[in-house]
Formats: sequence, structure tokens, C-alpha cells
Amino acid sequence: YPEHLSSCPWCALEKQGVIYFLDLGATFTATASGFVLAQVWALIEQLPAPAAPNIPVPQSFSAKPKPLPSNVPGSATIGFYRVLALVAMVAVIGAEPKAWFFAVIGGIVGWFMAGNAGGEQRKEERKLRQSALDWAQREYEQVVTQLRQQGPEGFQAKKKALASLRNDYGNLPQAEKAALDELHATAHQRQLHQFLDRCFIDRADIKDVGPARKAALRSFGIETAADVERNKVRQVRGFGERLTAAMVDWRKSCERRFTFNPNQAVSDTERAQLRSKFAAKKASLEGQLSNGAAELQRFGKEATIRAAGLKNQAEWAAQKLAQAQTDLAAL
Repeated sequence: YPEHLSSCPWCALEKQGVIYFLDLGATFTATASGFVLAQVWALIEQLPAPAAPNIPVPQSFSAKPKPLPSNVPGSATIGFYRVLALVAMVAVIGAEPKAWFFAVIGGIVGWFMAGNAGGEQRKEERKLRQSALDWAQREYEQVVTQLRQQGPEGFQAKKKALASLRNDYGNLPQAEKAALDELHATAHQRQLHQFLDRCFIDRADIKDVGPARKAALRSFGIETAADVERNKVRQVRGFGERLTAAMVDWRKSCERRFTFNPNQAVSDTERAQLRSKFAAKKASLEGQLSNGAAELQRFGKEATIRAAGLKNQAEWAAQKLAQAQTDLAAL
């Protein structure tokens, strides 16, 4: 860098996440399009993940419980009633030891009666406060999930998607070979289908299948031997077991006339279509991977802005959850 500068300007820019120089440490081969996977992936690997956002938690907020309705006793009141029941039980036992059994029974009854103080009103209030807590919990979890997605979790998810694209790109030659092998493996069936597709029902002499019935078959999309299937023919009105069997027998007679040509197992057109398909897929993957580093950099910059906005929502949701927890605990 220029001598009049006190420090390297490129280093300062790279510290901000803009990478200009790559040390691949290995030779690489560019494709016809100029795409170099090693170079592209090295750039992606050097990008730092954004800092983890600070997640507000309900425990960091203090809340005062919402007052209970006048006809609903709180947990403190119920506790007081239960203490009175125990004190009364102990007092009875102290005054009349022989009556300890009845005193214990009375204490137990008093304990449960105190717990049921307020009856239906208390149950309804608990239901309302539990519902408020459940809603606050869902809101809090939702905004926390969104906030976490703006940090390393979201960054790694995008990087993982790019890694999947990289693997797809590396596997393209094997995938293309497998597709070509599949064409060879299905050549007999494809040639047979092409042959049957040239055997038109209208031109065939099939017993008891005249022009009207041939027209009925056409209305159901059955025009050639390739279209003839037992279940499809049976759906045509007027075609019972006998006529359906006649159509299937005719198809079998067409199949017997077929001769497989191994020299045309895979035509030049099919090969060209296959090459075109994988060339398009390769170009698409190269484009997505080439833009990967820029996408990750953009994510890091935008994530900081989004996290700032979501943090306010998370704090509000955490405070609301703390309030709901305190309100329920008051019962």
C-alpha cells in the first residue's frame, strides 16, 4: 500500500467484511464460463457470521401482579386460611388429645376447603390468566425465533443451503451419467411406446369395434395402441369384458410386431436434450453460487438492522410474558 498511509487500507476494508484477496493455497481449473468453484467457495468460507443478538428474557423484568376480582381470593389468602385450619387442628389436639383423629380429619377438610375458596369464580379467573400466559408465551417464542434468525443461526442456514448447491454442482457429472444410463435402461420400453403410438385404432380392423365405438374410445383419449389399458377401456360406455378383451388382444398383437433396435437405444435428439438440461442446471448453480458471497454479506448487513427493530419487540414480549407469569402465580 502507499507509503504515506499509516496502515493498509485493504486490511481495514476486509475487517469490515469486504474481502478482496484470496489465498486458495492450491491450483484450480476454471470452467468454460470462467466459473471457479474453489475460488467462489473460499470467498464464502471467509465471510464472518453476524454477532449473536442479545435475547431479552422474562426473568430480567419485574412485574406487579394484576389485582384479583373482589370475589376471588389470592394465593396469600388461601394460604392464610390453610394455616388457620392447621392451627385449629393443633389447638383441638392440645385441648383434647383423645379427639386427635377427629381433629386431623377436620384439619384435612379445612385444608381442602381453603383451597376451594372462591369456587367457580377462581377457576374462571385462572382460566383467563392461563390463556393470557399461553398467548404471551407464543408471542415471545415467535419474536425470539425471528431475532435468532438474524444472527449466526440464520447465517449458517443460508450457508448450509449454499453448501447443498455446491454438492449438487460437484455431483452434476455423475447425475448426467446416471440420467444417460437411465435412458439406455429404458430404451426398449420407450421404443415400444413410440411404436404403439403409431398404431392407430381408426386404421385397425378389430372385431365388433366399428366407427361408432372407435369414436367413443377417442372421446376418452384412447386413439392408439399405446393408450389401450384394460381399466381405461372399461370406463368407456358400451365396452364390457368381451370388447375390452378384444382391445387388449389387439394391443398385444401390435406388441408382437415390434422389433427393438439397439443401435437407436438413445437418439441424438435425446442426447442433445439431456446435455441441454444439465447445461442449464449447471449455469443456474454457477449463478447462485457466484452470488452466494454477496448474499451472505447482504444478510449480515441487513440482519443488524432487522435485529435492532426486533429487539424492541422481543423486550416488549418478554415483559408481557413476565407480567402474565406473575399474574397467574398470584392465584
